Amino acid sequence: MKILFINTYDPATEKHGGGAVSRSELKALQEMAEVETLFGAPLAVRRHQLSYTRLALEVLAGKSLKLASYRVLHRPPSFFADFDLIWCNHDYSAYDHQTFEALCIPYIVRKHNAEHKLVTGSDVLSRLERQRIARFEERIARAAEATLHISSTEYADDHVSQRKSWLPPLLEEPLQFARTAVPYDWRSRPIDLLCVSNFNWPPNKQGIEWFLSQVMDRLPASYTLHLVGAGSERYQRAGRVIGHGFVPDLSGMLASAKLFVAPVLSGAGVKIKNVTAMAAGLPLLTTTCGMEGIQDPAAAPVACVADGADHFVREVTRVLSNEAVCTALSRQSLAWAHSHLISLETWRSRASDAIELALSSRRTRP
Repeated sequence: MKILFINTYDPATEKHGGGAVSRSELKALQEMAEVETLFGAPLAVRRHQLSYTRLALEVLAGKSLKLASYRVLHRPPSFFADFDLIWCNHDYSAYDHQTFEALCIPYIVRKHNAEHKLVTGSDVLSRLERQRIARFEERIARAAEATLHISSTEYADDHVSQRKSWLPPLLEEPLQFARTAVPYDWRSRPIDLLCVSNFNWPPNKQGIEWFLSQVMDRLPASYTLHLVGAGSERYQRAGRVIGHGFVPDLSGMLASAKLFVAPVLSGAGVKIKNVTAMAAGLPLLTTTCGMEGIQDPAAAPVACVADGADHFVREVTRVLSNEAVCTALSRQSLAWAHSHLISLETWRSRASDAIELALSSRRTRP
C-alpha cells in the first residue's frame, strides 16, 4: 500500500503543539506502510511559486483566500495516480480533492480543528471568509472516505461526515511524561508560571499579550512568568517575564514549574500544549476555549478554568499561594493523562481501521 501524506507545512520544523502531533503521526504511518510526503506552505513563504492569476480566479469563484494561500504545490493528476490512499493531514491539505475524486483515489482527512472558528472578526470580509471555509469543510467531510477528529468536542458536533472517527492525538513524549512523572514537589519548583506556545501564531500572540497587559501586572511582584516557544523573546521583561525561545526538550521546564497558564482567547480543537502540561503532572489554568476537546463541560473539572482578567488574577493567586491546591491539581492532571492519552499501538489500530474502511470504499465510487 502506498500512501501520500499531505500537510500544509513541513512538521519537522521547530514547533511544539500541533507540529509535534504531525511528526508523531507521520512517523507512525511510515512504520505501517510506504508513505511519501507533500508539504505546502503559507502564501507568504512561497509567493514566487503561486500563480496570482489562478489565486484571483479561485477567490472570485467563491474559494476562501486562506484556503487558496495554503494550497499545496500544484501537481498534475498523474502525480497522484500512483497512490492507493491520500492522507490529508488538515482540511486545507484536501484542496485538490476534486482530482482525488476524479481518479477514484480514496482520501482521509485528519481534522485537527474546525478552521472556520479561527476567523473571529465581525466585519463583512471576516464573515464571508468564515462562511467560505465552513462550506469547504462541509464539502470535504461529505466526500472523504473517512474523517478522523482529534477533538472529542468537534467529533460530537460533526453531523456531516459520512464515516467519522474520534482519534486522539498521538503524543509519544507527553505519554512518556505521564508514565515517568515524579510526585509533584511544590517547594522544589523555582518557576511560578510557565506558558509554552508558538508565539508567532496569531491566537497565541493575542492570548499572551492580553495576559501580560491585563493580568501579569496585577499579580504579586514576586511572581515570575517563563515563556517557551518561537517568538517568546519579544516579551522579555527584566526580572518578571523571561522568554526562552524554542526549547527542543521541554522536560526540564515542565519539571521546574508550579503552574502552567494558557490564556487561550480564540481557536479551535485540542490545545496540545495543555495536554502536554497535564501529562507532566502540572496544574493547569486556562480558559473555557483552552479546555475544548479536553474537558466535557458536564464532567468534574480536571483543571482551573478562568474567563476574564479578574478571574485569572484570583485563580493564579489562589493556586500559587496554596501548596495543597497545587498538589491536588497535579494529581488530577496526571489522572486525566493516564485515562485519555493513547499508546502508539492504539493509535495504529484505529488508524488502520480507518484506512481499511477508506480502501474498501474505493470500489463503491462511480
